[in-house]
Amino acid sequence: MSTPTFDVVVVGGGIVGLATAHAVARTGRSVVVVEREPQLARHQTGNNSNVIHSGLYYAPGGYKARLAVAGCAETVAFCREHDLPHEVTGKLVVATDPEELPRMAELKRRGDANGVENHELDQAGMREHEPHVRGIAALYVPSTGITDYRAIAEKIGELVAKEGGEIHLNRAVTGIARRADDVVVRTETGDLLGKQVVVCAGLRCDEVARAAGADPGVRIIPFRGEYSGFSDRAAELVKGLIYPVPTRRSRSWACTPRAASTGTCTQARTRCSRWPVRATPGAW
Repeated sequence: MSTPTFDVVVVGGGIVGLATAHAVARTGRSVVVVEREPQLARHQTGNNSNVIHSGLYYAPGGYKARLAVAGCAETVAFCREHDLPHEVTGKLVVATDPEELPRMAELKRRGDANGVENHELDQAGMREHEPHVRGIAALYVPSTGITDYRAIAEKIGELVAKEGGEIHLNRAVTGIARRADDVVVRTETGDLLGKQVVVCAGLRCDEVARAAGADPGVRIIPFRGEYSGFSDRAAELVKGLIYPVPTRRSRSWACTPRAASTGTCTQARTRCSRWPVRATPGAW
């Protein structure tokens, strides 16, 4: 029995791997996505705040800034095209102390440079968007929104299959061997051959790199975020996304509506997220 052969083997069934496979499939090349879990989007893609980020924070001119701004618009367009849950809620970045105002001014400068619409608000202005927020000033970013990235990933998986690609679930990669004419991808259920291999393994990228005989020189150490759901009464106090002004080293939080997995986002519930931040302002 011959070993299955593809033009491209993509390791990882998260949103990055699926988007990569979809781009390959649309060119007419054969592609397979290899995913260790029994479902797509079980790791980072399916466990995050589900925010459609605007690109406000990133240093102007870099890839993060350019891709975040373009990706914000493209994500909304994709959701509209395929009737996926999403809502462009807008976001408030709220300052509660005068010491935060210079950092907020830097965020505005970055947003302006990146082409992200944003508006400075006083206390009265922020209460027009979020009546129950208390602060001394805020930036309002209308393009920020929420979605369900697991639903997006599953839709991209459908499009990959529609274009002739394959998705292999429950198939963990155990090794990768480069040869003169192809690459052998070893899995728990047999080998695959690819002319090219693209690894989109998320938090396991360092492990897969070592399985391929490479030394990445780094180790990925994930950190734990916390999500607390609001009661129905408390959820009514939050209309859109509410963020603090980022600090150089702090525990950060964000209040975000959560897109329903089915139906429209008018059925969204609200939750508060907290996570440790170790970055300069704008590194999110």
